[in-house]
Amino acid sequence: MNTGFRRQQYQQAQSTDTPGWVLLCVTLALCLIALPCTILGFLAERFLARWLPWRLSFLLWFALLFASALFLYSDYQHSLQHLINRELADYILAVRHYQTDLAHYPLRQLWAETWPVWLHTLSGIGIAVFGQNCTPTPALIRLGHFVRTIVIVSAAHNAHSDGPEGVPVGLHTSPMRLAA
Repeated sequence: MNTGFRRQQYQQAQSTDTPGWVLLCVTLALCLIALPCTILGFLAERFLARWLPWRLSFLLWFALLFASALFLYSDYQHSLQHLINRELADYILAVRHYQTDLAHYPLRQLWAETWPVWLHTLSGIGIAVFGQNCTPTPALIRLGHFVRTIVIVSAAHNAHSDGPEGVPVGLHTSPMRLAA
């Protein structure tokens, strides 16, 4: 019984379905489509974060999220879809044909198809900044850790102090007693 054919199919399926390759391809496609939008959004968020409080900044970017989504959806329906398809197809064909021979890539042709897509996606800055605004920053992580530490310390302090009948404070207060 020859199992070489099955083994070859299994190895091919296993090597092409790895999540790392999928993640790499999605990341490269997003960079080809919206890299300037992401960079400008990052810079705008950093610039405005100095003067706007966090809640007002969140509200501003939340409102711009919907405006950006509306503009991108309208643009996608009219011309952006065709531009993205053509750009990604040409990049894929260039990579398949030239592979690692970067000196022979048709860079002028690829650039001529990349910059119109970048110009069309600049209206998506609100989406990019809202996504960056929702990610936890190191300062927020430290603040959350600090708040958890205070809650644990105060709970331990309340558990050790005795109430009027010798019962810990948190246990002797019933809902009926609080209403009175």
